[in-house]
Amino acid sequence: MKHFIDLSQPIETGMPAWVEMGGTFGLAKTIVETWEDHETSAYLRTLGREKELFKTCFVVMSDNGGTHVDATYHFNPLGERIAEVPLERFYGEAVLLDFTALQPIRYDPYERKILETDWITPETLQSALERADEKLRPDDIVLIRTGAEKLWPNREYHHTFVPFRVEAVDWMIDQGVKLFGMDQITIDVIPGYDLPHLNMRKRYSMHMENLRNLDQIPCSRFRFAGFPLKWSGGPCSPIRAMAIIEDAGGMS
Repeated sequence: MKHFIDLSQPIETGMPAWVEMGGTFGLAKTIVETWEDHETSAYLRTLGREKELFKTCFVVMSDNGGTHVDATYHFNPLGERIAEVPLERFYGEAVLLDFTALQPIRYDPYERKILETDWITPETLQSALERADEKLRPDDIVLIRTGAEKLWPNREYHHTFVPFRVEAVDWMIDQGVKLFGMDQITIDVIPGYDLPHLNMRKRYSMHMENLRNLDQIPCSRFRFAGFPLKWSGGPCSPIRAMAIIEDAGGMS
């Protein structure tokens, strides 16, 4: 038997979507509205002989909103579109690393500078692995828990995250990590600081943002799945992410 843990935020009107630090909250707004409702569709199809038929909705959202994955085309004009990425990249063994003890960023949007923050670095990644009693294996997926998800969908969620050093992304790639993700809205600060997103122009890597329920995963190693939609030409996509836990307590 397997136990499935939902790691995706709900897609709903007004949910957080990334904007530049200091920008307007909800600029890339998500809208979920009724296209046809039960009563109207019944009247149009049966002239009222049926009281209710079907309901459908339309959804307007950024492909970079909600729980999503970035393909390399997100920052690299010559990169891979999301529909071109092999599906096996979004499924496999995963390791959960705990960074909840790190200090999230305090950022001055007027001066565009960091006032204080801890960083995710190769050293903190290695320390987190040691705490989890894990070693990375080729084709592992790494999930990083900072605790920011507790603020979703409040305004503060936009400004509460622990940034990555570019060297941390390179270190994971060097260890053979094929995908990584976190329970916060971004991995870096725009503009003026290390920009791991731009590293996608130099080295092939993919990452997920806005995961949730990482605190419900009971083991450090488990199976992960988080498949994107097949957007034609799209750089990013919402995903339905999940941890798949074996009854015995995870992967061996």
